[in-house]
Amino acid sequence: MACRSLRIIPRKSDAFHKAARTQSVQWPISVCESYEIRAFPWLNALAGLLSNHLYNNTTDSDLRGSVKEYYPTIQLAALLHDVGHGPFSHTLDDLLKLRFSISHEDMSRKIILGPLKEQIEELSPDGGGSVDAAEVADVALGKHRKHPYLNDILHGEIDVDRMDYLSRDGYHAGIEYRFGPDSLIEKMDIRNVPVVKADEIEKLRGAISSTGISAKLKEYLARIHELSEDHVCIVGDEGIVLCEVLLTVRKTMYETVYYDKASRRTEKMLEKAVNWMLDAKKLDKKEFEDPRKFVELDDFELFSRMRGAGGFASHVLDSIKSGKPYFEVYSESVRKLRRLREALVRKDFHLVRKMEEELAEKWRLDLEQVVIDVISVKAFEGGKVFVTREGQTNFLEGVSALARSLKSLGKLEGKVSIYTEKANVHKNKVVKDANGVLSG
Repeated sequence: MACRSLRIIPRKSDAFHKAARTQSVQWPISVCESYEIRAFPWLNALAGLLSNHLYNNTTDSDLRGSVKEYYPTIQLAALLHDVGHGPFSHTLDDLLKLRFSISHEDMSRKIILGPLKEQIEELSPDGGGSVDAAEVADVALGKHRKHPYLNDILHGEIDVDRMDYLSRDGYHAGIEYRFGPDSLIEKMDIRNVPVVKADEIEKLRGAISSTGISAKLKEYLARIHELSEDHVCIVGDEGIVLCEVLLTVRKTMYETVYYDKASRRTEKMLEKAVNWMLDAKKLDKKEFEDPRKFVELDDFELFSRMRGAGGFASHVLDSIKSGKPYFEVYSESVRKLRRLREALVRKDFHLVRKMEEELAEKWRLDLEQVVIDVISVKAFEGGKVFVTREGQTNFLEGVSALARSLKSLGKLEGKVSIYTEKANVHKNKVVKDANGVLSG
């Protein structure tokens, strides 16, 4: 398929500018002084590369036509899928959920359907019709109903987003992985996958024959095998092995980079600083509620606001700059701590903050000086990756022992760490107090 190009010229749009700036290391995007953003034929950009291979590898003519139709939408979705991130990527995700009941995905949708909607829908790729901003948002957030394969591109367990950030982050962290996304992408196509598997249909037919249900209902149930959804499929043994390599890379990156203790402590200090600024009215809550204001709050702007706010926020900046993050004074498995575990099951993050308050009082520290950090296990989610081998389509965990073992990690509940600014709290007292507060 010949890639189509888009030429986007926003009217000095901060949202587009932010999207290009935050995505510049991921996609071949150049930001000019005129705020012009050119989405070129994507060259080696993974979303475009995958679209081309899906078109070339897929045999169903209707699905091939769909890929061609949605190519511009896929391009824009890849560019904008993370536009709802706050400063420092995922650092403020918990704050957004706790204080504003919104996720960064929700904010991405608000921005795409708000500040960017008119500009997106003015686009006319190759002189054709306009691009639908709502469909861009759906594909970006994995919510497209008509074609599930579009969700697999950016929101699957094996998607181009993960292929991109794992390779890029590994490079910048000085970790060399011998994994090339191109090789895996070459093993992908789109297929119509039955909603109900053949063995389940046979069981259902047996149940139908032994019951006295109506003939009409029997007819409908007998045709259940005709129900299918289009999905991206990994083809062949080599494709399965490459999936396993990517899953191994992801697990290793979380263990060695994303969950690095110094990094986690620094991120939580920034979150505490922003919470303090909001409580002290040093930062307007509208900056997190209004998408037009939110897009202006990037990393550099937040640092500037923290310095200008003075007090605790400026103190956090000085601590980070001098390489003095909070101390880890406690670490334990979540499953051993009943009160905390129940709060997490209910997603009662306000109770978690109350636990911080209780510990701060016991240790005679300010609330800002105590952090409870829950580190969840990043498991493999089953039922989302389809593979085709020897003419049979199955879930990846059905043919991969590695995928099955990573899926089982989902039964674990992660661990909790407590960080404080001061390390001179007696160790035995820390353990006793933390166990008491977190266990209830």
